[in-house]
Amino acid sequence: MSGLSAPAANIIWRESRDGQERATLEHFIADTYRQQHGASIAHFAPRLYGLWEQDQLQAAVGVRRADASPLFLEHYLETPIEQALSDVLETQVDRMALAEIGNLAARRPGMTVPLIRALIASLVAEECRWLAFTATATVRNGFRRLGLDVHRLAAADPTRLGTAQGDWGNYYLHRPWVMGGDLLAAWHRLAPGGDRTIINTVPAAAPLQKDIDHA
Repeated sequence: MSGLSAPAANIIWRESRDGQERATLEHFIADTYRQQHGASIAHFAPRLYGLWEQDQLQAAVGVRRADASPLFLEHYLETPIEQALSDVLETQVDRMALAEIGNLAARRPGMTVPLIRALIASLVAEECRWLAFTATATVRNGFRRLGLDVHRLAAADPTRLGTAQGDWGNYYLHRPWVMGGDLLAAWHRLAPGGDRTIINTVPAAAPLQKDIDHA
């Protein structure tokens, strides 16, 4: 991965390798949301990734491909995600090449940027072209620090979740928005340099066949 080298302890980026590691990622995400928002998160994305430093989990994120199932963030939209993003970008967006990220959690704010960089590289390697996510100001700022061009698609209205909105604690007080953008353009913009953290990517084992409802 170009642009991901510099001084610092090595950080390992990988998709969960087995059920035990996935459980560790789920616990980390749930605990982070509980501490930060008083939320009770019980549903996670089908694929979970983590940044590990000396065997300690530093940050985690979930991924759901739009070609596999409806996206959690589509609760907030009046149209399918590919239509909403097409309207903003004024170009055709292929749902088959779009991914949603969610469940983003970090032990400290400084880990959000290297996590985003590593995630973008992984998704581009899978020929993913478009990205969508629901973000508070903290996450939006992480993308801005990387100089990435993402667009607001809709406010994340908790009433669209019905009774499930109560599980999210004070999360919606931070006024999250559904965001989207061109993933490939983001990768080309990042590739020349930027973040100075050493990240080693470990290939994932075969994906777990686990049915999970929501991000």
